[in-house]
Amino acid sequence: MKNVNFPVPQSSLDNHSNMILKLLLETIPDLVWLKNPDGVYLECNRSFQDFFGKTRDEIIGHTDYDICDRKIADFFRKKDSEAMIAGCSQTNEETVFDVSKKKTTVLETIKTPMRGINGDVLGILGVARDITERKKYEEVIQHRLELVTARRDSAEGVELDDFIDLKDLQELQDRFANAFSVASMITKQDGTPITKPSNFCQFCRIVRETKVGRLNCKKSDSKLGGFNPTGANVSPCLSGGLWDAGVPIIIGKRQIASWLIGQVRDETQKEPDIIAYADEIGVDREELLTAFRKVPVLSEKQFKNIANVLHTFADQLANTAYQNLMQARYISESKQYEENILRMNKELKSTSEALEESNRELEIAVCRAEESDRLKSAFLANMSHEIRTPLNAILGFSSLLGDPNYTQKESDEFVRLINKSGESLLDLINNIIDISKLDAGLTVLDPKPTKLLNLIKDVFEIFRGKVDENVSLLLTLPPEELEVLCDQTRLRQVLNNLLQNAMKFTSEGVIELGVKEIGKEQDHFLFWVRDSGIGIEPKNHDAIFERFRQASDETEKLYGGTGLGLSITKSCVEMMGGKIWVESELGKGATFFFELPLKIHNKENPKSEMSEKSPYAFNGQHILIAEDDPTNFAYLKTILKGMDLRISHTVTGCDTIRMVKNHDDISVVLMDIRMPDGDGLYATREIRRDNPDIPIIAQTAYAFSTDQEECLDAGCNEYLTKPTKREEVLNLLRRYIFDVSKPEAM
Repeated sequence: MKNVNFPVPQSSLDNHSNMILKLLLETIPDLVWLKNPDGVYLECNRSFQDFFGKTRDEIIGHTDYDICDRKIADFFRKKDSEAMIAGCSQTNEETVFDVSKKKTTVLETIKTPMRGINGDVLGILGVARDITERKKYEEVIQHRLELVTARRDSAEGVELDDFIDLKDLQELQDRFANAFSVASMITKQDGTPITKPSNFCQFCRIVRETKVGRLNCKKSDSKLGGFNPTGANVSPCLSGGLWDAGVPIIIGKRQIASWLIGQVRDETQKEPDIIAYADEIGVDREELLTAFRKVPVLSEKQFKNIANVLHTFADQLANTAYQNLMQARYISESKQYEENILRMNKELKSTSEALEESNRELEIAVCRAEESDRLKSAFLANMSHEIRTPLNAILGFSSLLGDPNYTQKESDEFVRLINKSGESLLDLINNIIDISKLDAGLTVLDPKPTKLLNLIKDVFEIFRGKVDENVSLLLTLPPEELEVLCDQTRLRQVLNNLLQNAMKFTSEGVIELGVKEIGKEQDHFLFWVRDSGIGIEPKNHDAIFERFRQASDETEKLYGGTGLGLSITKSCVEMMGGKIWVESELGKGATFFFELPLKIHNKENPKSEMSEKSPYAFNGQHILIAEDDPTNFAYLKTILKGMDLRISHTVTGCDTIRMVKNHDDISVVLMDIRMPDGDGLYATREIRRDNPDIPIIAQTAYAFSTDQEECLDAGCNEYLTKPTKREEVLNLLRRYIFDVSKPEAM
């Protein structure tokens, strides 16, 4: 028959080529992907999907910020931009977590700009290969190079496994031990093991479990490894008298290890001696004697012959290590010469660019330094004013309280002004502490399940009694309670700062606090504080979030303040992974927005047990106040007066432990941290041994996050920083007495 060639349509050929190309991409182990110029993924292969633990649908149409953390995504985008600017392939190394292998991986990545017919960049083609093992090998080589260049004239720090692979060393030792039926081990000069023991007998294991036996073994091992020009060192071990031998491993006239063999006996060794040694080191006679009988038996001559063979093996091992040393030196010198040439060329090429960049940076630095000096001088002058103003009011009005010439109404006003000035001074101190902790890196987030609406309502209630009578305070919340994971302390701090800021600049009108859920798939929330105050010029919207800065010098003179509150607020929001901004015009009020990613724990419609009761009616509940300072106890007792509470009082840690143990009707413990006869942390730990469920609220004058962590680690449920406010104490008591979903102790 005649062969007949049927024409194949071009579309079929194209489909076939596309299928082969796709199969090729899915088969190769390298990661392959394609992005458009905006960083949106257009295509990727199976290896790429497995590496990041994402499906194709979760990658295509998304960016690096959707599949990696921000730091890695920023790095990827930077390298994409460099490749597009350079107009040619760019190679770099990237350290990324491999989800499929569950470990950190080093990738060698080549990024190439893809261009259209008219030369425009259509996207970036990326190919990445796992070079983790290669990098590890390079690090080993580099380590050996450093040893031979930095330690040529000294044996200090040089180890045998720097020049011979430890796995090969172990295999050689195991083969020798098995061939001659002896135990074997390679150690440092002081007897510290380098390899794992081979064929260790039960007799020696028993001996080494005792302090005396272990010490004797180490002494024997260190002596056996000494230099002997006639051959191996052979002698009975100090622990039980078994025969041992050892030879030194010497490289370049420097001993860096010892090879030991042994744990054999001859016919001359008697069992009564073993029984006596068992008594000396404190082990069971019969157990040691049984193990002794199982020790291999060799004549002294046979064992010495094996030791001489070991001496030959050790010489060969030393020669191999020495050859590796010489080879490493040669590689080091060649590599160093090559690197020096490349480095000099690179330095010459970049000198002019570096000088130009240095000049630009110097000009910027001078401007920043001048601005910093101006701001710091203004800050110090303002700080002096901010501290002296409330102090003057506190000291002045305090001196008038005892004067009989003033009426009770006037004295009450003095007390109100003293309290207001004290709060201003406390806010100032807290801001200084917060900014110091942020600078020192001591601020650490502590996310925990939180009822978001309850938290916001608590903050709202505190401020409702503080606003001027000409100002209405509004609250806008979602209809359902939301439980989220967040740092309660930092979120409260942000809301407090923004509400205080709104109150400061709003003499009449409205202040609104609100929150709503946005982007339900990603659990994002938008918070806002809106006021009808003096407003902010658009040109100052960014400046107000900088340290020591306010909207204008005139604002500072009229309203005071340190210029730290909004800077701290911005830092806290960004620590929680969010962003903050302001929308405002001069004379038209201001709205501060901040957005936070808060993972929703669950959603529910809580039914409050307090809904038809006064928020602070405690129905005769029994609480314990552990406080050694009479003034602090008097203050707590006063603010709890009329709340239908039974209050017990202790002044030491031990008294507190006994009180809780003997009164199982106590609902809550307010625990001072500094108390005599066992502090609050000790008392909390002891109480938790018998009573893991009772709520314990720490109260302390310490203000750092490490102190809070100590309290929570000891078993406290919550943490109050002195000076405590009445609303904070009452809200916590209400939560722990009536709310069945209160947080558990740490």
